[in-house]
Amino acid sequence: MSGITKIAKCAWVSLSLFTAGITPSATALELTDAQKEEFVSGTMMMLEAGGILGSIAKCSGKSESELKQGYKEVLFQCYDEIKTLEGMSVCLTEKVPKMTGLTAEQLDKCASDDM
Repeated sequence: MSGITKIAKCAWVSLSLFTAGITPSATALELTDAQKEEFVSGTMMMLEAGGILGSIAKCSGKSESELKQGYKEVLFQCYDEIKTLEGMSVCLTEKVPKMTGLTAEQLDKCASDDM
């Protein structure tokens, strides 16, 4: 599974936990600020536990804490801009390479295969 795909999967799984049985994936999602914070925290936990942040830090030369902050910002931006499960993947595919300074190909090579 590619690095970008893993990141999108983490976000999708985290967001779907909040919306399971409530709304179809193409329907706009409306989360409270507390729910958005929980969604982002859950996604970050998955990225850390899966070793993705550490792997990308090694490839990008950025610290894990810098990447963690960047991912949080991207997740909030993507949720605020898109608000659908389907759109999150597209948004992350666009914004994560810009945030990390790595191309999609570089992310694919350096993201661990632990997930």
